[in-house]
Amino acid sequence: MAVHGRCYDWRLLSTFLALFLLLASLAAQARVHRSQAWAETQFDKAEAQRETLKGRAEQSRTHRQYEAVIASYRRIVLEAPTSSKAEGSAFAVAELTAEMGRHFKDDMVLYAAVRHYKYLRREYPGSKHRIEALLAIGEIYKNDLGDDGDARVAFGELIRRYPHSELVKEAKAELAAGVPQRATNKDTDSGSDDKQAADTPAKTDTTCDGATCDR
Repeated sequence: MAVHGRCYDWRLLSTFLALFLLLASLAAQARVHRSQAWAETQFDKAEAQRETLKGRAEQSRTHRQYEAVIASYRRIVLEAPTSSKAEGSAFAVAELTAEMGRHFKDDMVLYAAVRHYKYLRREYPGSKHRIEALLAIGEIYKNDLGDDGDARVAFGELIRRYPHSELVKEAKAELAAGVPQRATNKDTDSGSDDKQAADTPAKTDTTCDGATCDR
């Protein structure tokens, strides 16, 4: 019995040790911060992948191809978040996610695109893309998801916070136009659960105040 007990204790200790090493490894990966030079090289790689994707016929593009390009940009956001390429990469992630959602008519992907645009505005409040991102959020809600309420919130925020932006004209035009028929005919019951899950971010979403209007 004593030998059996010692074997059990050793197996338990080995399990805890393996778990500790795994957690330590994950923590180390989470602290990775790449250099500016790495970010520039990775950004060039991602841009080349995006050009290759654009060169393919739309009907032949696959989920895997979109996800590979998105992952290349996301690496910069995660591993070199303070580099000069990070905010542009975050915007590219949002753009490509929205494009993928439209291409495959996937509401969950479109809600993910909204989250990515919100992430850009929250984490990079001085980004030159921040106003364009807000317009894109409104357009996804209105034209793709048929959510007139959230679309009006986004367009109204853009008009109120960035009155001198050249994108105000587009936001007002979107507000004046009704929700597209294709969007209003979508299955709102199935989409409502998707929206509830997708609109619950891990952190409270905030947007920039007092930033200079770029566009």
